Amino acid sequence: TWSFTWSFFLYYCPDDKASPVGSISIDNCYYVPCSAGSFMTDDGCQQCRENTFSGPGASSCTSCPDGMVSAAGSISIDNCDKDDNKEETKYSFKTFSPRNKPHLGLLLVSNPEEEEWS
Repeated sequence: TWSFTWSFFLYYCPDDKASPVGSISIDNCYYVPCSAGSFMTDDGCQQCRENTFSGPGASSCTSCPDGMVSAAGSISIDNCDKDDNKEETKYSFKTFSPRNKPHLGLLLVSNPEEEEWS
């Protein structure tokens, strides 16, 4: 809060703002540091988006590591979990040898996205 020194009235800072004790002007109002899961913008605190997180007083959010996801408003990297919906690239292997005799053969590799042997 702030007040004029000659006034008995107290004037309050706008929402999400505070001022030092003894302030005499609304110009002394400042944003309170953001809580974990949010970050400071020119307009005040904003919640971190999905797949990001922040600690208290952050000026930005940090992305979860590749292949990991988190809910909006996450507060630490511990909230980042493996993305179970992300398909990992898997390969199939097949050897080719005439008449199934042991020898040096040809190795064919398949990528499921292409669905053909090469």
